[in-house]
Amino acid sequence: MDMKTPRINAGRMSRYIGERVRVVAKIVKVNAPTAMVELSDGGQIEVKLSSDSHMGGPYVEIIGQVENEKSLKMFKAINLGDNIDMAVVNHTIELMHTPVMSQYWSTKP
Repeated sequence: MDMKTPRINAGRMSRYIGERVRVVAKIVKVNAPTAMVELSDGGQIEVKLSSDSHMGGPYVEIIGQVENEKSLKMFKAINLGDNIDMAVVNHTIELMHTPVMSQYWSTKP
């Protein structure tokens, strides 16, 4: 079964409470069992790390479940390397949530 995981930013967290999502993040601080990360729109959220988590950073894509507008429970992290243009990432996320594009990306406009 294919699990859809829309990409979101901090400003869209409240629309996805209880749902599985993806976020592109810059690691700000890790203090197990949580981490503070900055998402593509500059908003910071707390990530509840999984027991076997490894965030190679400084940039990662996190797949997890939104707990509230400031917290995400992590299932998996994918290392994205040392240099990501977060403005481009955020612009892409915003385009994915427009009414025209949301039908293709399983997002909420």
